Amino acid sequence: MMGLAWATRVGLVGALALVVGALAVLRIRQNRQGRIGGAIAPAKLVWLGIAVYTWFILAPVLALDSAVPTPARIVLGSFGICMWARGPIELFMMYVTRNWRPPYGIAHDALCLVVVLATIAWQAPHLVGLAAVWWLLFAVVVVSLSLELVYARAFLRLVGRRTMGDDAVWFASAEDPAFRRIVRLTALFNGPLLVGLALCLVAALGGGGA
Repeated sequence: MMGLAWATRVGLVGALALVVGALAVLRIRQNRQGRIGGAIAPAKLVWLGIAVYTWFILAPVLALDSAVPTPARIVLGSFGICMWARGPIELFMMYVTRNWRPPYGIAHDALCLVVVLATIAWQAPHLVGLAAVWWLLFAVVVVSLSLELVYARAFLRLVGRRTMGDDAVWFASAEDPAFRRIVRLTALFNGPLLVGLALCLVAALGGGGA
């Protein structure tokens, strides 16, 4: 990712700090008794940070930098547009109308996965010879979307329609035995994803890759 703009590098670092701070606040708020959405397990908090930073910040920010190879910008930009189309709508449904349900997210995750894979296939002739770090970032995106589909389907089976209303449950709790398996699975996959994400960030901030 050689030659990234100074603003891009500062933005990535600043956004990472904001995400970490927001997660710390979220953990304190959600683990209070009676908080809408329910308590959140540490593994799920880490997963949320990985997803938010990769999907809503890293991919679209890199897509906006002209130093990034054009084929990679197309892949990341297409994904970023697809994901950002969801964010405001989901937040509105969760905190205002309170009628959000996992099937909405599952359908959108599947759509984003199709968009990413289809764009990679479309750009395949131009992706030949691309630095390994870009393929690693594509892999992080694809794997994280695939895992989210698994997590969301498992969550749907456990909570059903309880994601709606004033007593909605949006997060998996570490204290609830019903969520034990999905929390452990999340913790297991968080490690490799964090390593992949860290390698991408080091390459971006250090100027490695092309």
